[in-house]
Amino acid sequence: MKKQSVHFLIIFLAITFLYPLPILASEYSELHCPTIIKVEDSLGNVYNGSGIQGSFIKGSVNTITVKITATDPQGLPLHYQFLFGGWMKVDGTEMTNWVTENTTTLDVSNANAGANQSNWIRVDNQDGYGCIGAYYDTQAHFMYDVYPPETSCLSFTYSNWGTCSDSGQQSRSIISSSPSGCIGGTPILSQSCTPAPKTCTSFIYSDWSSCSSEGQQTRSTNSSSPSGCTGGGPVLTQSCTYVPAVCASWTYSNWSACSNNGQQTRSINSSSPTGCAGGIPVLTGSCTYVAPTCTSWVYSAWNTCANSQQTRNIESSQPTSCTGGNPILNQSCDSTPSCTENNWTSVLTPTNCPSNGQQVKKWTKIGQCQNGTSHSSEESISCNYQAPTCTEFTYGDWGTCNARIKNRRSDKLH
Repeated sequence: MKKQSVHFLIIFLAITFLYPLPILASEYSELHCPTIIKVEDSLGNVYNGSGIQGSFIKGSVNTITVKITATDPQGLPLHYQFLFGGWMKVDGTEMTNWVTENTTTLDVSNANAGANQSNWIRVDNQDGYGCIGAYYDTQAHFMYDVYPPETSCLSFTYSNWGTCSDSGQQSRSIISSSPSGCIGGTPILSQSCTPAPKTCTSFIYSDWSSCSSEGQQTRSTNSSSPSGCTGGGPVLTQSCTYVPAVCASWTYSNWSACSNNGQQTRSINSSSPTGCAGGIPVLTGSCTYVAPTCTSWVYSAWNTCANSQQTRNIESSQPTSCTGGNPILNQSCDSTPSCTENNWTSVLTPTNCPSNGQQVKKWTKIGQCQNGTSHSSEESISCNYQAPTCTEFTYGDWGTCNARIKNRRSDKLH
């Protein structure tokens, strides 16, 4: 029995040596597969469990440096291979060789705008076993969203201003901005305003005034609500039945002059109490009339002058009902008749119009007259000069005789 057990143990050990029992995959991964600890880039993005998800604005950076940190359970040196998206190639290649350097730099100067530009980092300890692929043990991706360059907005289209708030502010929103795709700028989205006053809805009034002679009485508002309100419909007037008080005293104008009927009058300037009616004011009084002396008159026209005298009549006098005074009813006058053209005679000097076309007319008054038509003693008048026909001549000597022309002589006009 012991011999059989020994044989069985020898056979089991031989088989185990020649054909080892398989180890579970999870156990092998823990023993042989590297682990990625951290992936980070120069933009500050950090590994999030599966890789990096970052973004940048085109033109804001030219390069991005990516670094990976990993460990190997066996302590073997790790090798890295970087695979790049089409626009993030390094030196024109999409894939690097396996290297021991755990950093690489991406050229993003010509990156096109777009989302999820993917890149990969593969890690392998080169122990001959591929943990997730035939040629590598593990990997992480790093992806970037590339945004177009930012352009500041220069102009805006706004909504209408909102209602002015109680704090004196109103706002509006941007409907669109220019240039297209711009950001920022300095839009004006709020401004100061004057809140619309609230309409008053209730009032506290003063007492009604006394009823006026027009049948109206008034009152004023002491306060209104809500606070700071305006308008509304306060009732400030109402109809009433006016009963005037009887006047008890008056102030008068001065007495008028005493008329010729022995009476004088005055008028009421004011009465008391205000708005009163009736009473017995004293508006007339007896007086002794003394006719005033006349000081001015309205006369008729002067009569015709006769015997160097003329007269006129009084048509009215002032002051009214006056007597006496010193009206002028006659005056001396001159009965010499007025001059007419018949009282004038004239003589022209010279008698015939001279060559300068001017004559002097001398006037002389005849008969007795005054005023009326008159002439200056002399006046210059224009006339039409008529040259006389020559009737007599005086000659010069005969000129020298010419063979073809008869002798000539000049005329000397007399």
